[in-house]
Amino acid sequence: MDLARLFRKNPPPADGAETGGPLQGPSASAPSVPEVGPDAFPRRPPLTNGATPQFLRQWRVVPIGADQERVTVAMADPSDLYLVELLERIYGRRVEPVKAREEDILNAIYRWFEEELAVEGEKEGEEGLEEGLWDDLEHL
Repeated sequence: MDLARLFRKNPPPADGAETGGPLQGPSASAPSVPEVGPDAFPRRPPLTNGATPQFLRQWRVVPIGADQERVTVAMADPSDLYLVELLERIYGRRVEPVKAREEDILNAIYRWFEEELAVEGEKEGEEGLEEGLWDDLEHL
């Protein structure tokens, strides 16, 4: 393929934006993903198996709906195809991603798993204290 000829016909935009030409990027062919607000998050998680609260918090995702065939997952970055595939393996169902604000996702995780996350934070704090004791042996 003659790339020089291709770029003369369809020069890349100066600002790095995607074009509809022959060198389309992933965003040019990706379907539109709906966006949800905080009212779309249920009071309790629709699925409790599979992903841990720590996983959900790390990847900024939460399931917001489920049936026998699919799971609707609110994601801060719904274009992350690796994460969508990983969630499909975890849940054993097709994942339908929707876009949500990171803050709304984290609020839902906190609301759903507040007690579990508080215990985790206490354990991390205890380990840090124990490790810190051995850092300065002269102090002992």
